[in-house]
Amino acid sequence: MKLTEIDIDRFRIWRSLLLRLDPQGLNVIYGPNEAGKTTLMRFIRSTLYGYEPLSTEPAFHRPDAEQPWRGAVRCEHGGRTWRIHRRAEMAGRGRLRISGGQEGIDKDA
Repeated sequence: MKLTEIDIDRFRIWRSLLLRLDPQGLNVIYGPNEAGKTTLMRFIRSTLYGYEPLSTEPAFHRPDAEQPWRGAVRCEHGGRTWRIHRRAEMAGRGRLRISGGQEGIDKDA
């Protein structure tokens, strides 16, 4: 699986971030301390595998109910392009939607 795009609507320090990645080469994310590199990695992991329930987050990290954390990653696998979108919820791993390939998937995960 190759990541081709990271689209963060809202996640911790990131707002409206769109990163297009080169699927044919090596992509390096670098920057000074506290620039958000680890947060970017956590976003990718959370989108693919599920958010920790928001109730476990420190209060200063929690989003408000009107604008929950959400975003998507686009990837290529097996000659197909997939978009994996997840929206955080107070309990559970968040709402998952996968589109692309021959059919999409939409479920609570």
